[in-house]
Amino acid sequence: MPKETAKKIATSKKSAPIVEPIKAATPAKPATKAVKVAPVAAPAPVKKAKAPATKTAALATKPSVTAAKPATTAPAAVAAPATATPVAPTACACAQSKTCATTIVVNYDAGFGNSLFLRGEGTGLSWDKGVEMQNLNSEEWMYTVQGATSTLAVKVLVNDSLWSSGANVEVPAGQKTVITPVF
Repeated sequence: MPKETAKKIATSKKSAPIVEPIKAATPAKPATKAVKVAPVAAPAPVKKAKAPATKTAALATKPSVTAAKPATTAPAAVAAPATATPVAPTACACAQSKTCATTIVVNYDAGFGNSLFLRGEGTGLSWDKGVEMQNLNSEEWMYTVQGATSTLAVKVLVNDSLWSSGANVEVPAGQKTVITPVF
């Protein structure tokens, strides 16, 4: 818009704002300083590691990775009833001999500082007070009854106070039974 037109607009209408033409911005000049780049040396060749001579040596060179399991702090929601698996019945004549052993193995991570107990009916068991199971490792507990002559009915408890869900587990006399409880 020419200057005269802009002035006419400004003088003809006193209440209208003054309009001035927009000047084009000049682009910035690029930097003219040169930057020196140092040459980069080629990387050294990678040497291949020799294969171990024996299988034992191969195992020794592999890094050991173990995942830590979180401690159980609160019981999980009821998911499914406990499972019990009788393991290979033995030809034990428990009804005639008191030397026959009935073994109960429980697979459960009770968490650090907790113990598993059994309550039930049968030789050495009671529904009123539990017997503490022997801890074999972080997820395996065992209890052995000597001289049981009939099937045992048991429930697994954490610290003799938190009962496992589901029905009582039937343990045949003279056999090893594996229980995976749900709390």
